[in-house]
Amino acid sequence: MKIINCGWLVNATFGSWPIDGQPPDDLPLSMRRRLSSLGRQTLQVLNTCTKGLNSKLIPWVVSCRHGDIGRRLNLLSNLVQEEMLSPTDFSMSVHNAIIGVFSIATGNKHTHSALAAGPNSFEAGLLESVALLKEKGGSVGYIYYDYIVTDELSDRINDDGQVECFAMVLSNDTEGTVLVEYSIVKNAMASNDVAVNSFSINKLLCFFKNNEKKFTVPVGGGEILFARTF
Repeated sequence: MKIINCGWLVNATFGSWPIDGQPPDDLPLSMRRRLSSLGRQTLQVLNTCTKGLNSKLIPWVVSCRHGDIGRRLNLLSNLVQEEMLSPTDFSMSVHNAIIGVFSIATGNKHTHSALAAGPNSFEAGLLESVALLKEKGGSVGYIYYDYIVTDELSDRINDDGQVECFAMVLSNDTEGTVLVEYSIVKNAMASNDVAVNSFSINKLLCFFKNNEKKFTVPVGGGEILFARTF
């Protein structure tokens, strides 16, 4: 399988591949209205990733460790203060809310799956998207997003929270600049034993930015290899 497009927001900087250096498009008001800063920035990455595609009507896999923490903290504060819960915060706090807004805006009726796997959420979502593509064929989108937070949540997450996001569209075509393949590794760790923090998005971005030859992501039972064909 190959990567068609990918986009990211890391260290407050947007980027994309294979075309880099283009700022994300502004979101239409209909998409911005109910979104937090996390949602707006994630949708900008999604728009960048799907720009130029023949069709945005593809299934998506969504991975996020914490979800929209700011909305959840608002809900918990409402409960503590015995106030009415915000319907918007309630409906938009789930992990598949952002991709749901994107699907409505693009008229996409394909399935989308949402998952969380603690510190290994990126790897779990990547493995899920590769497996879905092998089963369904065609094209599959993968989006990972999260707030960068510390273990201590003494300060409320707000619209100034730092967002980390990566999205890509995979195709089952085997002719492309960057190919992706899962392989079973003998004596590999089980999925629940994958080393915590063994993966870094910054290292993956170095693969794209510096035209590195290959990059490997350890996952349960094996590894996923990103490899250039030149």
